[in-house]
Amino acid sequence: MSCSEIDLHKLLEMSANGDEGASEELVIRFNRLIQKESFMNGMPNEDVAQDIRAELIRAVQRRYKAKQNSE
Repeated sequence: MSCSEIDLHKLLEMSANGDEGASEELVIRFNRLIQKESFMNGMPNEDVAQDIRAELIRAVQRRYKAKQNSE
């Protein structure tokens, strides 16, 4: 099964557990929103987009690791 066929919840868990393919798929799935939110002064800013991508992955890892530790 490819990452594109996996539901979002499972994809989040896989990414939090270090699956780089799952992390890449998350970035792909959220890329339109990332691009939309990365504008500065009316222009797309790739540095901002890259920061958002990195923060997305860090946030997923923090959230799901905390959830696993509380179970």
